[in-house]
Amino acid sequence: MLFGNESELGENVPIVVKKIPVLSWEDFLNKSLSIEQILQHRELKGEVFNMVLTNKNKSIKKNKIGAIPAKNVEAMIPSYPHKLAVFEGDWLIIDFEQKPINGNLVIAKVKEGLTIRQYIEDAGTRILQALNMQYPIITEFEIIGTVINILKNV
Repeated sequence: MLFGNESELGENVPIVVKKIPVLSWEDFLNKSLSIEQILQHRELKGEVFNMVLTNKNKSIKKNKIGAIPAKNVEAMIPSYPHKLAVFEGDWLIIDFEQKPINGNLVIAKVKEGLTIRQYIEDAGTRILQALNMQYPIITEFEIIGTVINILKNV
């Protein structure tokens, strides 16, 4: 058996391959198209890569998912060792339907354009925080999507 048996692999058994549309940062600045239209357009053009979904991540099978290359990530290179570090060339897998929870990375619209930040919610207050503490906290933003995976460029 190629992947072993289910009892050995548990929730990491491959169950389906999902086509993930490859997006650009400019896609989000186009106010005339919805996220759904952008995803459909990219998929029709064949601008996708295949992601194997397992029992662990099968809940995203029906969600609107896209991939975007990380760029301008200086604020997300942590001042201290951090598992959520984002580097130039990494790929961010974004779920446009999943609401972020405290600590998630998100893609958000801000005054200056678009950004990747960590979402922090405390006592009803929502902020976006950089992992590099030299960058300011953002209090005015619109969340576009939640980062559900980071594919590292090795």
